[in-house]
Amino acid sequence: MTSKRNSLWIMVPALLVLGAIQSARECPAEYADADLALFKLAPKAKHTPGDAIRQVLAAPEVALSAGLKPGKPGDLVLFVHTAAKGLETPAQDNTFKEYAGSAVAEEWTPEPTIVTEKEHLSRLSLQFRLMAKSRFTLPEMIAKLEKEQAGKVIHIRPDLVGDKPQFFVILLKSDKTVRLLNYDLLSGEEVKRP
Repeated sequence: MTSKRNSLWIMVPALLVLGAIQSARECPAEYADADLALFKLAPKAKHTPGDAIRQVLAAPEVALSAGLKPGKPGDLVLFVHTAAKGLETPAQDNTFKEYAGSAVAEEWTPEPTIVTEKEHLSRLSLQFRLMAKSRFTLPEMIAKLEKEQAGKVIHIRPDLVGDKPQFFVILLKSDKTVRLLNYDLLSGEEVKRP
């Protein structure tokens, strides 16, 4: 009886640890709180990534990613990342910008900043390389997605899923539910999520 009880004392904590590890794999802790805040605040947004891109872009500047993210408590930030010199100028000679402002204000008045942070530059360089391969611009993909999915894009970015270039999309449906979608960067077709 004592050895069974001792075995249980060892097995229960071990199972709890294994469960925690599996949960962490499925939903990384560093993203969970921000994602939940975004999903809760997204219906309050008065401006969309599509609106923001149209407002800030002037040729040859090109949008690399855009979306909503939680800001100060109760606020929602709408951002657009761009390559100021377009896709014809190599990444190392380009200027990456972020336009950001409140998505819940009556008017979206973005504050443009030049991106200099190494980690941020690395991410934008990857997005730049991926957008250079795509036959779709972000505004074209947003229009396509919103027509096909009957919702509003609240986040879109090019990224690698394994070794496959895809658009990662968060879509807000009219019933206030959120869908996570992946679209092939080259064909523009939806990639079914596992």
